Amino acid sequence: MQKTIFVVDDSDANLTTAKQALEGHYRVFPLPSALKMLALLEKVIPDLILLDIEMPQLSGVDAVAKLKANPAWENIPIMFMTSWEEDLMMTHCLELGAFDIVHKPFVTPVLLNRLENCLKIDVLVKRAERMGRNQKGLASVLSDIIESRGVKNAGHVERIAAYARLLIAALLGQGVYAEELRTWDMDAVIVAVMLHDVGKIAVPEAILNGSNLTMEEYSVLWGHASTGEQIIDAISAKSDDKDLWSRAKRFAGCHHENWNGSGYPRALKGDQIPLEGRILAVVDMYDELRLGRYQAAVDHSRAIELIQRDSGVRYDPQVVAAFLAIQNKIAQIADGKRTKDEPASDAVNIAKKLLGMGMAIDDIAKATGLSPSDVERLRDAGAE
Repeated sequence: MQKTIFVVDDSDANLTTAKQALEGHYRVFPLPSALKMLALLEKVIPDLILLDIEMPQLSGVDAVAKLKANPAWENIPIMFMTSWEEDLMMTHCLELGAFDIVHKPFVTPVLLNRLENCLKIDVLVKRAERMGRNQKGLASVLSDIIESRGVKNAGHVERIAAYARLLIAALLGQGVYAEELRTWDMDAVIVAVMLHDVGKIAVPEAILNGSNLTMEEYSVLWGHASTGEQIIDAISAKSDDKDLWSRAKRFAGCHHENWNGSGYPRALKGDQIPLEGRILAVVDMYDELRLGRYQAAVDHSRAIELIQRDSGVRYDPQVVAAFLAIQNKIAQIADGKRTKDEPASDAVNIAKKLLGMGMAIDDIAKATGLSPSDVERLRDAGAE
């Protein structure tokens, strides 16, 4: 069944363009004003509202205030449309609760991709609400779902968590960043590490599983850091475990920042990069080099050589020094990795976790790709 999208804009040309772009993918309601939108909401609740900011009578910003004040509408995901470029206005829109902002004039593939991303984030947020306080369980399930989407991802999250635990212990042992690290709850840290790639839920599987990617495809892939922050922000707003989710956001958003300021998404430099990002940058790249997800895999010696080469360029030199001190233990973990992913097995493992957490059969089927009858068989087998 197609999802329903409201497109709200006072420009007939923009409404026509958006309708043509979205028809065939969504059930589209073009609306020439926010007042018309509010009237239709009494009869139809959409899956997402694509909302212009500048409109007469009732602006997009004022319309959002009305949506958020109504319990029946407050959780409808909103994507703003604008021709503005000002950073302060963009920030204000996100603070109001918008999931994303798309610039006019539209580029159809970009618009479709951004809408799909917002709808995926909304599904994850609603799943978080259903799972209530079991935030660590949710984090584990989300990381498993992301990993199962990539055929070259087998064991990546598990290894990254193990590497990070060893590296943090090494830094503490050397007295490096010890004052900050002693305040970290390691159980929460390891759970947060598991979510570092949660933004890849919005990356097409053809790119996740591709090789020799084009620059355009890499651009989509690189967007996962910012998308991960959006997903975590949306879940955190419904959670009482703020420490877990704020740390998860730093891991997700900062693990591709570079020490010299050449990274993404914000080109942070040196100590501007949260320690979570500096630690994860090293261990994530090591596993990438060994696993060869997007380029040819290399052996341990070559991976260490490349990381040493980029110390002080991409990586914090003190973090690299601690990593080198434990490289033999790191190699043992890497050499024990699986070389082949079994998507069906991953889906079964995720389903078993979700069953143990009390999620509904249909929701588990949607999350894993298994049929409801397969999930029921797993449930019955577990009860025997």
